[in-house]
Amino acid sequence: ASGGKSSGHCAVIIAQGERSFMTHIGCLGDYRGSHILDESINETYDLQHLHVSGYFNIPGFWDGELGSKLEEIKQRNKEITISLVPQHDAMETWDGGLLEALFNIDFLILSEVEAKGITKYHDSAAIRKKTFFEYAATYFHDKSPNTHVIITLGSDGCVHLKNRAIDKVATVKKEPIDPTGAGDAFAAGFVYGFLDYMSQNKDNCGITSHALKTSMLWGCASGCCCVGIDGASRPPEKKIIEQVLTGVQAVNEAESVKPPSEER
Repeated sequence: ASGGKSSGHCAVIIAQGERSFMTHIGCLGDYRGSHILDESINETYDLQHLHVSGYFNIPGFWDGELGSKLEEIKQRNKEITISLVPQHDAMETWDGGLLEALFNIDFLILSEVEAKGITKYHDSAAIRKKTFFEYAATYFHDKSPNTHVIITLGSDGCVHLKNRAIDKVATVKKEPIDPTGAGDAFAAGFVYGFLDYMSQNKDNCGITSHALKTSMLWGCASGCCCVGIDGASRPPEKKIIEQVLTGVQAVNEAESVKPPSEER
């Protein structure tokens, strides 16, 4: 805690299939983008990846605070990759300068609800002409063409948007016990899968399609395991995730998964 403030807390209330979050931001309200990775840390460790979560929950990240810091990090370390999970915007303004920060973000990982909020999809006349995924692919490309956008779809897997193209990865169907934390679990699996792939394929340059596919498979497997556990504070063992990963791989190998063409 800082300045006598308490740590942040979040209580999740689940009833009849609906979830409500009660959040006390605490000392997190003092956290700013400038606090991320000072020079001494960046020079001491061989950093490969930076993951940022909870953008909309941290006011100190908004309106250029985080974006300028990410630009500084990218300038110092040309090889580092950066991923970001915005999480839900409780005020539903879906702004805070996030789009301006995308230029230095390699992977934007978000839910379908979050993606529709950020793109203002429901407010756009384009909904009469395009599916959401077509609209989002064009929207994010126009805002930041180098950012890989990963939209999670729960039991339907996820989609990858880049260069106005849409690629889908399916997942195994599982009766959920508690969906709390599934988005963060997906992100953790995605980042692990990406870094593991890159460590085993050091001769590959850049973010390849194989690296992305591996990352999304791991994300789906990790998210699937999460929803099968009651409570968001008990992560599954790696061997369990690997078992589910085998099933996710089989689902995607058994069928040619087409990009979603209808509204969900």
